[in-house]
Amino acid sequence: MFKSKFKQNLSKTIKRRIKIFLYPFLNVLGSSYIIHFRDDNPKQFELEKYEISFDFNTHYLRNQKLIKKKNKNIWKRNSYYLIYHDVYLDTFTGAILNKKIEILKSSLKYHNIRTFTYLSKFKNVFKLNKENKREKFIFLGSFNEAYFHIWFDNLIHLYFINLISEDIKILVGPKIDVKIKELLIDLKLPFKFIFLEDRFIEVDILYKTKIESWSKHAPIITPQISSFFKSNILNKIGNENSKFKRIFIGRRTNLNRDIKNIDAVLQSLNKYSFKTIFLEDYTILEQAKIFNEADIICGLHGAGFTNLIFCKEGTKVLELQNFVNVTTYFVISKQLNLDYFYILPVEFKMKSIVSPNKDNKKFYKQKLQNTSYSIDKLEKVLADICA
Repeated sequence: MFKSKFKQNLSKTIKRRIKIFLYPFLNVLGSSYIIHFRDDNPKQFELEKYEISFDFNTHYLRNQKLIKKKNKNIWKRNSYYLIYHDVYLDTFTGAILNKKIEILKSSLKYHNIRTFTYLSKFKNVFKLNKENKREKFIFLGSFNEAYFHIWFDNLIHLYFINLISEDIKILVGPKIDVKIKELLIDLKLPFKFIFLEDRFIEVDILYKTKIESWSKHAPIITPQISSFFKSNILNKIGNENSKFKRIFIGRRTNLNRDIKNIDAVLQSLNKYSFKTIFLEDYTILEQAKIFNEADIICGLHGAGFTNLIFCKEGTKVLELQNFVNVTTYFVISKQLNLDYFYILPVEFKMKSIVSPNKDNKKFYKQKLQNTSYSIDKLEKVLADICA
């Protein structure tokens, strides 16, 4: 098994090196492979500024390795947008190229990460605006990602596009899920969406919004951003109240990260009238309503907690943490003034957790381990938050 993996990795490495060596020569013959990067950032136009403070003396922050301790008590971030003129866009990756087929921005998130646009063949370019009107466009994403990333790498940009207050048409990549496409149409936002089918398109004026995060997997989500989505989504749902006030986010199709003692956990939750729900049974609009009307939300760390953006201020959140303590929903709860609680697994050992800054792959491999939870601790927390 080790030999086969080694051969496979070796084969990929050799193929990549051959391409890097060979493609510049092929380009002389007019083959048009994308082989160059050019760090050419245009002027930044600021949108909003943000501040947050962390008390690293708390038990939670002492037991995690994602948020780095800094000398300053108050952290500052901002959001801004960039404008590119006469460029090509790879709708599979969000990479932006100039007329020389050099990559100006290699991904929607990180300009220094080489997406698979690099070494791709540049062909079949679709001219978006054939009438020479110099229209303005912005690329929202391809949406072929997990639910958390659909929101915090893509949909959240709708709020910032709204701040720009210009006549900008929104481009959506060809790999969009049907449910997300229906959501964008149902929202009836004051934007025109253009759903693309081609990989490479030519754009006269392309805007790009950028939001800095607090740390790895700790996105910015202010009450104002939350209100923007709540006001545009919750009013699309009927007035009938949700029957779920205390919910546990079930995992029907989990391929990893099992709760070893799930039956005992559910038994404790049932004592306090929790209802297990499976989010895949509901539309995004229905999920938004469920989370907005819930008083207490419990679950194993996972993408379902993304819906916290729809919660009312003061909603109680109980997260059963992974073997690795991931700070995502702690930070989201802090920003949205949610009442956050957590339970570390029985297997948790701080010293055995690898720093993501030293070995990111091993860190996230540890994250996927199966876990169990102390029923005594769980019932103590439940008695507290359900009182």
